Amino acid sequence: MNIVKVTDPQAVDVVSALAREIWSGHYTPIIGLAQVEYMLGAYQSSAAISHLN
Repeated sequence: MNIVKVTDPQAVDVVSALAREIWSGHYTPIIGLAQVEYMLGAYQSSAAISHLN
């Protein structure tokens, strides 16, 4: 397995969209929509991911 740091803005958007799909489909029934939206905004949004670079 290779772990690659995502720095390209388009790739960041792809990762963010993938995170939204995964989190929404799997975690909403467990922790609720409000918590999922918080986690996505705080840690998986394009802005949050870009801030880590």
